[in-house]
Parts: sequence; structure tokens; C-alpha cells
Amino acid sequence: MKPRVLHISALQLGTGGTERIILQISHFLNTTYDFDLLSGASNEFNSQFLQHSGGNIYAWDVKRLIDLKAVVSLSRYLDLIKPDIVHLHDSRAGFLARHLLKINGIPSVLTAHLPPYYYQWKKFTNLRRYIYATIESLINHLTPTTIVYVATKSYENALQKNYAKKGQAYLINNGIDLFPYKNIPPNKKHHNPPLICSVARLTLQKNIALLIRSAEVLKKRGVEFELWVVGDGPERSSLEETVRKHNLIETIRFLGTRSDIVDILGQADIFVLPSLYEARPLAVLEAQAAGLPCVLSNVGDHSYLVNNPECGYIFDVNDEVGCADALEILLRSPVQREKFGGIAQKKAINEYAMSKMVQSYDQLYKTLLGN
Repeated sequence: MKPRVLHISALQLGTGGTERIILQISHFLNTTYDFDLLSGASNEFNSQFLQHSGGNIYAWDVKRLIDLKAVVSLSRYLDLIKPDIVHLHDSRAGFLARHLLKINGIPSVLTAHLPPYYYQWKKFTNLRRYIYATIESLINHLTPTTIVYVATKSYENALQKNYAKKGQAYLINNGIDLFPYKNIPPNKKHHNPPLICSVARLTLQKNIALLIRSAEVLKKRGVEFELWVVGDGPERSSLEETVRKHNLIETIRFLGTRSDIVDILGQADIFVLPSLYEARPLAVLEAQAAGLPCVLSNVGDHSYLVNNPECGYIFDVNDEVGCADALEILLRSPVQREKFGGIAQKKAINEYAMSKMVQSYDQLYKTLLGN
């Protein structure tokens, strides 16, 4: 019999980086492991999980951080499923499950896709982030759960601040499927005007409002370009209203959720992501695989992704002029776009292969089973 791995998330899984990592692991390792899912996922994600893994799906309703009913329910599921490994995918699931897993002797791994102490919007005050970090650190030191960080910056930060013990923390950088990008040449499109693209869920985190302000700065400078915003989310109507107020309707297009991201990136000249906080976003990895120079806010692994070697620009968080300055350099220089695009694509091919990420999880699972 194959070892059974149970993915657990307290989040309402739908679309996003966490969901894609779960699907990739479950798909490419399903000849070695049986995978099940316990979450409050959407029907669409459940359907995708079934297609990728062929495993079982169990509904888990978590309403709050301290949810005794959810803990009792989880205990019953563990008795029913009898997993050999539990793979946790968010801090709330970890908070509710890790002591239970410890007393049941079930090996566990928590992938810290984006620790909550990185959140930066208004309700997440410094005090709240401190409390989250303290709780996370305490649980990490009291339980044997292995912690996987998906970004170099968050891994280094966790060790530096003792959020996790050295032998407990692993770095497994996010990876992507490079195959769809193999026929896209590095940036040689030279559109007139150049096309900027941003792919993001339209939430406060992604800070697309700043990108609109930067677009206005560029227009006032007489720089010609077109901007495509790809994705959907709760901020879309507000963002579209901002575009109308600033008379940028002819410049900025909202394309909504799309299934042809590879084709869209293949048409673009520049990629931009002005997020307030990140870990190692898949959208940037894919943009580089498509041969695009990237303009990114200085958060998470962004600086690692566009430096060593240089293939884009970093600007300070919430600095709309800094963002506009970086974009202007690339908009006015097809030669620079082509140079950076070629370097970015080589970097993606050499470093971002999903197979490398999946093999690392496979090795980690085997280590846990051996223990």
C-alpha cells in the first residue's frame, strides 16, 4: 500500500498559489502516495483536486481561530482516514491540528505559504503581527512539525528571529511548470505602444491602486503604453472606478480571470507587481519564464528574483513615483527590455522548475516516514 498523505487547510480554497502547490504535489506524486483533502474548499477546487490526485475529499468547517467543534471534527477525521503524514497549509489549520497530531504520533509538515505576521493592511497592526509571530514561534517550538518556507526571505527571517528551530525549518522554493513557456522567445515584441501586464488577485495585498497612480504619473510625463490587469477579486469595482475618475479608460484594461495566462504573458512587454507583501509569487516566476522584465515592490523574494543577475527593477513599497520611474526606463528602451527579458527567461529555466520543488517534497515525505 502507498503511504497516505492528508492535505489540511482551514481556508476556503479556490484559486491562488497555495491551491496550485497542493495540486502540483498531489498530481506529480500520486504514483508514490495516496492523497486526501480536508478543507472548506470550493466545488471548483475540489473538482481540480479529484482530477489531479484521484483522492478523497472531506469537508472541514472552521469558523474561528479557537474552534473546539472543528478540533473534535478533525479528531474524528484522523481516526477515519488514518493518514501516514498530515500536510498543513495555513497557520490556522496548524494552530488547531498540531497538538492533536503530536499526541496521535502522526508526522506532520506545515507549508508556510505566507505567514500571517507578514500581512500589511490596516487591521493588521504591529501588535497583531507580533501576537501572530509569538504564537507561531511558540507552537513551532512545542511540536515536532516540520516547517517548510516557500521563499528564501521568509526562511532566513524565521531562523534569524527564532520563529522555527534550525533542524525543523526547510526551504523549498516555489516552482512552476516551465513546459508551456518553452516556445515563447525572450522579449523581442517591441509593441507600439508597449504593453505592461499585471497578473494578480484584486485584493488590497496586491496594491493595484498604486499601479493606477503610477500609470497616471507616466501619462503626465507623456509616456505611451497600454496596461492589462489580469485577475478578479473584491477590489475590482473600486479599481475600475478609480480608472474612470482619472480618465485612464483608454490606457488600462481589466481582463478578469483568464485561463490563457501563458498567451497573455507572451504578448506583453513588461510585467509589474506592486504588492504590499509577498512570499515568492508564482505570477512573477511565470512572467520571467515568458521572458519579461519585471518591476516589483521590495517585498518577499522580489529582490532575489530580479537580481543576481539583474533582470528587472525593485521599488519601495507604496512608492508610486519609484514604480513609474522604473517602468519608464523599460518603456523607453526596447533594448533594455530585450536584455532583461532574456536574462529573466534563462533564470527561470535554471531555477524555477516545478520538478525540483516536487522532488524536494517527496524527499521530505520519505524523511518523515522514516522517522
